[in-house]
Amino acid sequence: MKVVLGWMFKPHSPASTLPKDTLRALCFQGDHLKSAKAPLYFLILERILRVFVATKCSVNCRGAPSCKPDIHLPELLPAAAACRRFREILRPALFETLNYTTNDLQRTHERILQANPARVRRIKMAKRDGNSRPNDDVAMKRILEYAADLGGLESVEYTRSMLNKEEATRLATFMLSLKEGKMLRELLITASWKYHNPLSGSMDPVYVDLGNAVVEAVANNPQLETASIDLVDGPYSLKLIDGILSSSVSNLLFVRLATHVSTKFIQELPNSNCAKHLSKLVMRRSDIPPSSHESLFTFVRNSSSLQTLYLMGGGRVQAVGDAGLKGIAEAISENPLASLREIVLSGQWAGDTGAVALCRAIESHPRIRSRLEILGLQVNRIGDAGFIALAGVVAASPNLLVLRVHDNKCGDDGAKALVQALSKHKKIDSLDFGRNLLGSTGWVWIGQLLRTNKSLTYLNLSACRGIESIGVGTLLNVLRTGIPPRMKVIHLGNISELLPGVDQEIAEVLPSGCFLKITTD
Repeated sequence: MKVVLGWMFKPHSPASTLPKDTLRALCFQGDHLKSAKAPLYFLILERILRVFVATKCSVNCRGAPSCKPDIHLPELLPAAAACRRFREILRPALFETLNYTTNDLQRTHERILQANPARVRRIKMAKRDGNSRPNDDVAMKRILEYAADLGGLESVEYTRSMLNKEEATRLATFMLSLKEGKMLRELLITASWKYHNPLSGSMDPVYVDLGNAVVEAVANNPQLETASIDLVDGPYSLKLIDGILSSSVSNLLFVRLATHVSTKFIQELPNSNCAKHLSKLVMRRSDIPPSSHESLFTFVRNSSSLQTLYLMGGGRVQAVGDAGLKGIAEAISENPLASLREIVLSGQWAGDTGAVALCRAIESHPRIRSRLEILGLQVNRIGDAGFIALAGVVAASPNLLVLRVHDNKCGDDGAKALVQALSKHKKIDSLDFGRNLLGSTGWVWIGQLLRTNKSLTYLNLSACRGIESIGVGTLLNVLRTGIPPRMKVIHLGNISELLPGVDQEIAEVLPSGCFLKITTD
């Protein structure tokens, strides 16, 4: 049975090709709506939308298919009449998502709330632009008016920078309303404020109340599966950790955990209820003190559900170092049921010793090497020996899609080993190799990679040593002999200032209509 999960609208795609029975997401290419033929495209769009609405599917007009039911109308629609017509076609009562990332749907959201608030399943408010705050304030006020009727809400995403006191108060009220429905499966809260006094350690009671409200929301939603919380710096932090550890959350993301908070979380994690369900653990810019390392290793050693381990250090004090990578490697080796698909250990001040131990553990683990899709060892101090070991992982991992190794100390020998492994790989899609220490021989191997690999779509070479003197010339020579078959983006960093005229040279090499984009800034 053929299942179509998405369909890309293009002007040359007639509405008759719309897969009505199996469609789950619809994506509009906005560039076509800007052209001189926009009126014609609007007519095509209207016909498609009428068919589409009958299938109760999702609409995404921002350039990428949506993985969840969602409504997006492009802000670039030039005709007010067309906007009104589309809104009428998109009968809002059919949809379950309120997405406040654009200003185009305020009236539509109002109609959804008035028509049937119990049908709303997802609310997304993600704004970093201060100019949009008035609309955001209105949106939150409207949501609060209907909060008692949002009993079916399953997902909340709220992103705001520099949260003021009024916004914090409204958000806290909304968080407290979430404990009534007990249906929440996804809670994504990223908010920062400038009213915390780092000298006295005091925090305004408004923000303390917000933190406690988040604690209540977590504690009263036993079905919570995903928690991404950037509110773990305050007197409520330990209570929040207690609530998460006792929950059955499976996807967990923390940002900027203080030392005492991360210590409590890591040390209590192995024996918690959360450990039985956790499949994704992400800790960004969070302290993992040496006293907690053994607890982290124990969790990795005993977990059969963990699929994503993402640790991003914020400096030498927060990093686990070579000893930490060796401990994780031993834990993996001792866990025959390990199911890791994503391993990212970024900014951990690890060198060759830790990298070699980790790579050997992955390469010798049949379950992990056959499942591994993303491997990141970026922003470390890994040299040629570590990259030679990494090449063994690449060769042994047939499903590897993404490799991030930028900001390391890879030289010519490491580049040779890595390229030889990647040249034969059939699935690798993205390689981030920027800021490494390539010499002339290393650049020759990069050229060999561009000629031989058939699957890469993205390559980052920015700030690699020798890029302005050797790298650009190597790239141009490769492009003159042929364009890599699937390559879409090659990122060279800010070399246009170092090499005036390089943009023109690249443009002359690329054929007209070429899909490859080379960035130089």
